[in-house]
Amino acid sequence: PHPHPHPHPHPHPHPHPPPRSVEVEEDESWALAKSDEEQRRSLSLAVRLEAEERDQREQELEDERMARRMQEDHMAEAESLEAEEAKHRRDQETRDFEMAMELNRDIEQQLQRDSHLAHQLACAENQALSDEELRVRARDQARDEDLSLIHI
Repeated sequence: PHPHPHPHPHPHPHPHPPPRSVEVEEDESWALAKSDEEQRRSLSLAVRLEAEERDQREQELEDERMARRMQEDHMAEAESLEAEEAKHRRDQETRDFEMAMELNRDIEQQLQRDSHLAHQLACAENQALSDEELRVRARDQARDEDLSLIHI
């Protein structure tokens, strides 16, 4: 006698899904493909948006760097112009001072020449007066002698 089949079979621990029709599987496959495509599009859009934001931030940083560089260049140029103007003023002041010193030397030399000439003129006048005085004395003396001869 063969053992007869078990009157109460145990259910399978992992039941198999019921068999599907080909149409249902095609529909699910198409839905999965569509879902994958939408996810790819969504991911692609997110990546593009993130890249655009990153590019925009980089551009803003570059714009700030450029503005800072331009401001630094402008300030350096202004400082350079100021330094050049200050040097020009100092050079001009030095030239003016040297000209004033030269003019003072010229004036002093002229004053010395004038003083020397005045002294020479005074000496000549004194000499002329002395010569005139001597002539007057000689004339007076000669007249006195003549008068004394007349009285004799």
